[in-house]
Amino acid sequence: MAERSNSSWIRNVASFSSNPKSFLLNTAVEGFVDDLLKDLKSEGLSEQTKVSMLNLFLEFPTLLCPDQTSGEVTTEILLNILQQMSPSLKNTTLRCHLLLAIETVLITTDNFNWNCKTAQELASLLMHVVSDVNDKKQGAANRPLRVVACECLRELENCYPGLLSQRLEQLYTLQQQEVTGVHQSYTILYSIALKNAIQLLAQKDGPSHGALKQMLMSNDSFLWNATKDMRELRAASDIDIQDRSRLYYVLLTNVSSDKLGKILNMSPTGGPTKARSLSSIMTESENFSTLLTIQNTEKTILHLCPVLDPAKILPTYAEASTDESKESGCTVEEYFRHLADHRSTLLTLKYQMTFKGDVEEKYQKLFCIILQFDLTDGSYEPIGDIDVPCLYIGRTAPVVTVNLVPKDPHPSYLVVNATFSTQDGLTYHTRLDPLPVTFPELFVPFPLPASCQLDARCHLFDKLWHALNSDDLKDHEESIFCYKMSESSLRDVVVFHFAKYVVSHHAHQYKIGIVLPPRSHILMCAQIQDDTAQFQIRTDNWKLLPYMNAHLLDVSNKT
Repeated sequence: MAERSNSSWIRNVASFSSNPKSFLLNTAVEGFVDDLLKDLKSEGLSEQTKVSMLNLFLEFPTLLCPDQTSGEVTTEILLNILQQMSPSLKNTTLRCHLLLAIETVLITTDNFNWNCKTAQELASLLMHVVSDVNDKKQGAANRPLRVVACECLRELENCYPGLLSQRLEQLYTLQQQEVTGVHQSYTILYSIALKNAIQLLAQKDGPSHGALKQMLMSNDSFLWNATKDMRELRAASDIDIQDRSRLYYVLLTNVSSDKLGKILNMSPTGGPTKARSLSSIMTESENFSTLLTIQNTEKTILHLCPVLDPAKILPTYAEASTDESKESGCTVEEYFRHLADHRSTLLTLKYQMTFKGDVEEKYQKLFCIILQFDLTDGSYEPIGDIDVPCLYIGRTAPVVTVNLVPKDPHPSYLVVNATFSTQDGLTYHTRLDPLPVTFPELFVPFPLPASCQLDARCHLFDKLWHALNSDDLKDHEESIFCYKMSESSLRDVVVFHFAKYVVSHHAHQYKIGIVLPPRSHILMCAQIQDDTAQFQIRTDNWKLLPYMNAHLLDVSNKT
């Protein structure tokens, strides 16, 4: 088959993504995969197009590679493509997606084993990539690839616990040496590998001196002390081995090396070594509990500040009405399928994490910050923890991205807690101020398939406007909001509060299309009549109208 163009592949990828089973009724999967792999080597396709093609392997690996053999063949070709690419900045995104695609197919087709040559080569390649600490070999352009390689190794360790147990010493060294912004990726990778190694040991009858030495040798003198102590405990009580393992894990991951030496020092004299048992340590005056306990801050010291959208311009197309634009649009059914397929990635809220007010000197450099989000109602899916590498006073505040997946789009607020470490090795907990999720923060523009042009939003708006007739379904409703203002004031309201959602504008008339995930819509036609702004509103969720009217009143009062 002849090489396809960018537009041809974009259409095929969109068609496959929207309904893969229907697509494969007319196209043999083997032929489609062959075309994918062949054209991924083409220099005529853009990087963006190739990334879209690779995303099919991430989203539908078992449809494209339904058995072990096809999975092995596919990953071998993808790995060859990756190995032939130069480590330049322009190829970074594509190389990252190749790594992710290869690993995904290997795991889902049950090919990640030592009988698979590609699996061995991938594991070796991932360790080679993460070994370039501080960008010394490939430069900063390779940094995103190192982050992805850490994520790949972490996923492999999660899928195959203990896989990296023989690499603990190397991972520990890399984590200690890395000082760039990707330090957190190395820390998480090492922590998961260490945790799994200890848990595997804990599941056995009792870890031997040799097993602990081999698994945990990266922690030097402390681990020799811990090994001997464990041997004593396994002989000197009935303490459960899992409890001991958890204790050692806490020590290894939360206490500085200096304090570890104080906790478990050994007599340097010759003859029989007199290691102190854990029970004796616990009774001494070194305030051991302080080292392991997570302490509460006296006041809130962290703050999440919303990152405002700077875009305040209307779309450049004034009124999309050409036949060509109509042909580039999508049906309402195709749009709703696309909306359902991407419901978990539509709504992202960004915040700058800063210090709240004046903080004590000991809190002015924070490390390994973990943000935990608790919901206050059932309107949203649970939010996973977010890791932030560090926060220093006087440095640029890191941006935290929260992926919000609504079940029912209503304003709410989140309870946010944070744990972090300070320079002296202590761990603290602080509760942040409640984080409001306001009604306009739930707005997103029409999400369109990649095959649609931006101006297709206007035609989609018209189709939805007719589809949301209030006589059709019980949840559909119409309303009108009026407020006395000039044409220039209406334009200010639209530009400052709804610019991202304007699908067309002409002669001071504005069509505004808003999506509230998972599948609610608010459509508005705004114009001036008799010195009064009129917002005609249609929605497929009548419960949203009071919130929308309150929001329109608020922004109109500010003009």
